[in-house]
Amino acid sequence: MIVTDSVSGKPVKNAQVIAFTNRKEAIGQQNKTNAKGVAKFRLPLSVKMLDTILADAFHTYWPMHRSPVELDGLSKLEISLLPLEIAFSDCRRFFNGDGADTDGSGVRVAVIDSGIEKHNDLHFTGKMNTARGEMPTDTGDNGLGHGTHVAGIIAGRGKNNEGVRGVAPGVDLFGYRVFAKDAETAESFAIAKAIRQAADDNCHLINLSLGDPSEMPDVLREIRRARAMGVLCIAATGNDHRQPVNFPAGYPEVIAVAAMGRKGCFPKGSAQELEVAKPLGKDSKNFVGAFSNIGEQVDLIGPGVGVISCFPGGYAVFDGTSMACPAMTGAIAKILGKNPDVLSAEPNQERADKMAKLALKAAKLMGFGPKLEGLGHLSE
Repeated sequence: MIVTDSVSGKPVKNAQVIAFTNRKEAIGQQNKTNAKGVAKFRLPLSVKMLDTILADAFHTYWPMHRSPVELDGLSKLEISLLPLEIAFSDCRRFFNGDGADTDGSGVRVAVIDSGIEKHNDLHFTGKMNTARGEMPTDTGDNGLGHGTHVAGIIAGRGKNNEGVRGVAPGVDLFGYRVFAKDAETAESFAIAKAIRQAADDNCHLINLSLGDPSEMPDVLREIRRARAMGVLCIAATGNDHRQPVNFPAGYPEVIAVAAMGRKGCFPKGSAQELEVAKPLGKDSKNFVGAFSNIGEQVDLIGPGVGVISCFPGGYAVFDGTSMACPAMTGAIAKILGKNPDVLSAEPNQERADKMAKLALKAAKLMGFGPKLEGLGHLSE
């Protein structure tokens, strides 16, 4: 099969193509396209039909799919990737809009993630690397692009539809890299160290778009210390398709964020169509992302299906509770920016509790039920 650019018709190199025989069970094969845009597979003779073919260039384009695909036609199949348009009204923009320059002003927000790459739309107050064995000054994105994307959702400062504007562009942005170079997981040691540093750097909010099904005692210790110092942690529930909430989101000291999407906020044929799942909301165009983890620990739900944001060297569209989490962190920052009396209070647990109460009080139910949305969504 071949992957091409839908506008130019040229082949797309290094796109990941997954041939699912059973997408629900994540059974299939994957390969990358060559210089001619071709991806090849060796499938068992018993396979006559593919459940889904998914093609993703990771940035610059929307990921696209075909479902189902007869194996006889696979060699002639062409999937055309649709280029991203920065001005496109994705679900994050629909639900939370583009922040004004002053939204979140005075709020210090930490992004603990894969690092944050230099980008025209992002401005930093402080950065540090806490990954074991790496230099503290090596703060760029580790190759995943994840942390850069998260930072753009919160604090992007692009203008005139030529860049990404986050929910709260006025915040002071701090980046803490906890993923070592090319690693897809982070040690709890590095996460705990970053939380401690963010608290010592007088941050008000800490965004944790990461997690694991297993508990993290060292991370919990630092979350409790941060809370005692007036710092509020917000974390993603996880992307394990309705499994229990991951940690650290599962801890009561943390605001846990699940992910929703909206029909019409992604192109026809895009991979985001595969994330539409019941139950639908009070507005039947709204849905909880099929990947989103759920449970009694969920506090909020944010936009996380087909979110356009910053990426090293450009822009990308990602799905995940990792995207919903910074949207809600940005919304909390907007609320706090309008309540300077809370921000300027003594940095202790009482301040953190007031920040949490202020944020959760502003949430509005979307109609999904408490285990999927908690108290609902923050529009600001």
